Amino acid sequence: MDILQTLYRKNPHMRIVINAISMETIAELKEVLDTFPMEEEEILQMQVSRVKKLLSYHLPQAENPVWICSFTFRETGTDPMDNAKKTKQNAGETGNGKNGEVQR
Repeated sequence: MDILQTLYRKNPHMRIVINAISMETIAELKEVLDTFPMEEEEILQMQVSRVKKLLSYHLPQAENPVWICSFTFRETGTDPMDNAKKTKQNAGETGNGKNGEVQR
Protein backbone atom coordinates (compact mmCIF):
# COMPACT_ATOMS: atom_id res chain seq x y z
CA MET A 1 0.00 0.00 0.00
CA ASP A 2 2.92 2.35 0.77
CA ILE A 3 4.33 1.89 -2.73
CA LEU A 4 0.97 2.77 -4.33
CA GLN A 5 0.60 5.80 -2.08
CA THR A 6 4.04 7.05 -3.19
CA LEU A 7 3.19 6.44 -6.85
CA TYR A 8 -0.13 8.27 -6.46
CA ARG A 9 1.64 11.30 -4.95
CA LYS A 10 4.20 11.34 -7.78
CA ASN A 11 1.63 10.99 -10.55
CA PRO A 12 -2.12 10.90 -9.73
CA HIS A 13 -2.87 9.86 -13.35
CA MET A 14 -0.54 6.83 -13.47
CA ARG A 15 -1.64 3.50 -14.95
CA ILE A 16 -1.13 0.59 -12.51
CA VAL A 17 -1.07 -3.17 -13.13
CA ILE A 18 -1.07 -5.62 -10.19
CA ASN A 19 -0.70 -9.40 -10.49
CA ALA A 20 -1.96 -11.67 -7.71
CA ILE A 21 -1.66 -15.41 -7.15
CA SER A 22 -2.34 -15.78 -3.41
CA MET A 23 -5.57 -15.16 -1.49
CA GLU A 24 -3.70 -12.66 0.71
CA THR A 25 -2.72 -10.56 -2.31
CA ILE A 26 -6.27 -10.71 -3.65
CA ALA A 27 -7.54 -9.46 -0.27
CA GLU A 28 -5.02 -6.59 -0.40
CA LEU A 29 -6.19 -5.85 -3.92
CA LYS A 30 -9.73 -5.33 -2.61
CA GLU A 31 -8.36 -2.83 -0.09
CA VAL A 32 -6.51 -0.99 -2.88
CA LEU A 33 -9.71 -0.80 -4.96
CA ASP A 34 -11.58 0.67 -1.99
CA THR A 35 -8.83 3.14 -1.04
CA PHE A 36 -7.62 4.82 -4.21
CA PRO A 37 -9.71 6.86 -6.63
CA MET A 38 -9.46 5.20 -10.02
CA GLU A 39 -10.94 4.85 -13.45
CA GLU A 40 -10.64 2.39 -16.33
CA GLU A 41 -10.34 -0.49 -13.88
CA GLU A 42 -10.25 -4.02 -15.22
CA ILE A 43 -9.83 -7.29 -13.35
CA LEU A 44 -9.01 -10.55 -15.12
CA GLN A 45 -8.55 -14.06 -13.83
CA MET A 46 -6.55 -16.38 -16.05
CA GLN A 47 -6.27 -20.14 -15.79
CA VAL A 48 -3.58 -22.10 -17.61
CA SER A 49 -3.15 -25.84 -18.04
CA ARG A 50 -0.02 -27.71 -19.02
CA VAL A 51 -0.39 -30.87 -21.06
CA LYS A 52 1.67 -33.81 -19.90
CA LYS A 53 2.01 -37.03 -21.78
CA LEU A 54 1.17 -40.25 -19.97
CA LEU A 55 1.69 -43.30 -22.18
CA SER A 56 -0.42 -42.58 -25.27
CA TYR A 57 -2.57 -39.91 -23.53
CA HIS A 58 -2.09 -36.16 -23.26
CA LEU A 59 -3.49 -35.01 -19.92
CA PRO A 60 -4.07 -31.33 -19.10
CA GLN A 61 -2.94 -30.39 -15.59
CA ALA A 62 -4.29 -27.13 -14.23
CA GLU A 63 -1.92 -24.50 -12.82
CA ASN A 64 -2.90 -21.97 -10.16
CA PRO A 65 -5.04 -19.07 -11.45
CA VAL A 66 -3.52 -15.62 -11.83
CA TRP A 67 -5.43 -12.40 -11.16
CA ILE A 68 -4.49 -9.27 -13.11
CA CYS A 69 -5.89 -5.91 -12.05
CA SER A 70 -5.22 -2.72 -13.97
CA PHE A 71 -6.48 0.80 -13.36
CA THR A 72 -5.59 4.45 -13.77
CA PHE A 73 -5.34 6.68 -10.74
CA ARG A 74 -7.86 9.54 -10.73
CA GLU A 75 -6.83 12.80 -9.07
CA THR A 76 -9.24 14.05 -6.39
CA GLY A 77 -7.15 16.66 -4.56
CA THR A 78 -7.19 14.68 -1.30
CA ASP A 79 -4.84 12.01 0.01
CA PRO A 80 -6.49 8.60 -0.54
CA MET A 81 -4.91 7.29 2.67
CA ASP A 82 -6.90 9.89 4.66
CA ASN A 83 -10.07 8.39 3.18
CA ALA A 84 -8.87 4.88 4.03
CA LYS A 85 -8.31 5.84 7.67
CA LYS A 86 -11.79 7.35 7.90
CA THR A 87 -13.31 4.26 6.29
CA LYS A 88 -11.57 1.96 8.80
CA GLN A 89 -12.72 4.14 11.71
CA ASN A 90 -16.30 4.17 10.44
CA ALA A 91 -16.24 0.41 9.79
CA GLY A 92 -15.82 -0.15 13.52
CA GLU A 93 -18.97 1.86 14.22
CA THR A 94 -21.33 0.63 11.49
CA GLY A 95 -24.05 -1.94 11.74
CA ASN A 96 -22.51 -5.22 10.69
CA GLY A 97 -24.19 -7.24 13.42
CA LYS A 98 -27.50 -9.04 13.46
CA ASN A 99 -30.61 -6.90 12.94
CA GLY A 100 -28.51 -3.77 12.27
CA GLU A 101 -26.73 -3.81 15.64
CA VAL A 102 -23.75 -1.51 15.95
CA GLN A 103 -20.46 -3.38 16.28
CA ARG A 104 -17.40 -1.84 18.02
